Parts: sequence; structure tokens; C-alpha cells
Amino acid sequence: MVREQALLSRYYPEKTLLKFQEIISSFSKKPRLAIVAGSGWGEIVEGELINEFSYSSLGIPFFTEVEGHAGKLRLLKKNNLTFLLFSGRLHLYQGYSFFEATLPVLFSRLAGVEAIVLTNSAGSLSFSLPPGSVVLIDDQVDLTFYPDPILFSPPFFDKEIQEIFKKVGKEEGITLNQGVYVGVLGPSFETPAEVRFLSRFGDMVGMSTVKEAKLASLLGLRIGGISLVTNWGAGMSSSFLHHQEVLQTAASLQPLLHRLFSSFLEEWGKNANRS
Repeated sequence: MVREQALLSRYYPEKTLLKFQEIISSFSKKPRLAIVAGSGWGEIVEGELINEFSYSSLGIPFFTEVEGHAGKLRLLKKNNLTFLLFSGRLHLYQGYSFFEATLPVLFSRLAGVEAIVLTNSAGSLSFSLPPGSVVLIDDQVDLTFYPDPILFSPPFFDKEIQEIFKKVGKEEGITLNQGVYVGVLGPSFETPAEVRFLSRFGDMVGMSTVKEAKLASLLGLRIGGISLVTNWGAGMSSSFLHHQEVLQTAASLQPLLHRLFSSFLEEWGKNANRS
């Protein structure tokens, strides 16, 4: 942790670190897991509410113009598992720096969580992944062309987290695919030519996750990633792409995703309590 503390002190303002530590010290229970909710995922994960904070009260600058991102941190409990839920994401295309966009990861590490699950809504780059597909991320490609300020080793998506999702998915009758997530800067949807280009590198495309995964890996967190495919990439269908379609697809699948995460949290809690 000495190396990590030196890293944090170099790149994050002292007032941010102190504010985070102040909030964390008020927690009555230590969280074991963190979940970052992407577009349409905020209402999927439920539990007994212990504390709730707006991002602004944490000292996290937050722009609310992206529909589907509430900008709240909740400390929740489900069965015997205490966990963090970040409902709202900070995107590079909004003008945030790398370190601002990854503040939920930093908070999670300071809070002592062992693993973080990054969720997102994504566009399909493969005809085998129609809208409505739920995909476990097993690798990523960073095509944001936004320079990383630190030399990273490649992030690895945790195999045990994937296996738990597969297990509970099978029990719930939910088909889980696996694929490579391509992260781009955004904020616009891709052109048909860009979709053909990106399909050479991965299976779904979105505007988040890749930087969070890199920092989480550097800080020693186990990483899970899961995408909800909400739309075809441009040129793969005749429909017009818009953000409302993303939210509508996510809303229609809320019952399914709620069952998936409820079972995952129960299973993760069993494993955490054995450790």
C-alpha cells in the first residue's frame, strides 16, 4: 500500500483524499464490494440502505446532463454483504480528467473493498449479440485515444467473478455471453464505417469502463465487467440510434438484471464470509 499511497498523493488533491477518508470513517460497516452503475443500471441493484451521499457531498464534481446517471453513492447491505453502489458515471467526453473520471474507483479502494463490478450499456458490434444480450467482459480495447497518465499493466477481468455470474445466470435461466468491450471517447454514436472498423477489435462498444478498469487493476482490485447490449451498431439495422433507446432497452430488462444481481450478491456474500 506504500506504493499506492505515493501514487494517490501525487495525482489526487489532498482535500479529495481527506474528504473520502472522512466519509469512509463514518461507515458503520466496511464494504466488501463496489458496483459502478452505467446508463439504465441504477435501479437494478437493491439492498437495505445504510447511507446515501450525493456525489457533490463527496467532493466529486458531477454534471447531470446524462440521463440515467443519478450521481449518488449508496452504502447498502444485502443479507450479510455490505457493498457500495455508485449510481452515475463521470465520462471523459464531459471534460473530466482521467483522475476525475475514476474517482469512484479511488473511493472504493480507500474504503477497503476487494472487488469492483463495472456495468455499462453498449452497442453491438456483432450480429451474434442482438439488443438485450447480457455480456460478461473478458477483455477490453481502449480506443478513447485519451492518454493514460500512468504506466499500467493490462487489466485482467477476474475469472472467479465471471464464474459466479455464470453460475447464478444458469440458475436463473439467464443467458450470459462473453466478449471484448471496446471503449471510445464519445459522446456521439459511431458511424457505420466506424462500427465495421471497431468490429475487428471487439464485440460491443461504449464510452466508459476502460479507464476505470485500468486504475482498479493498478490499485489491486479484482474486476468484474458486464455489458447490457442496448442497440445495434450503426449500419447493422435500419433503426435510428438515440440515447432514449438505450434507456428503454435497459428498463425493459430490469426484472431480469435485478434477478441476476440479486443472486450474484447473495453468492458473493457467501464467498466473502468464508474468507
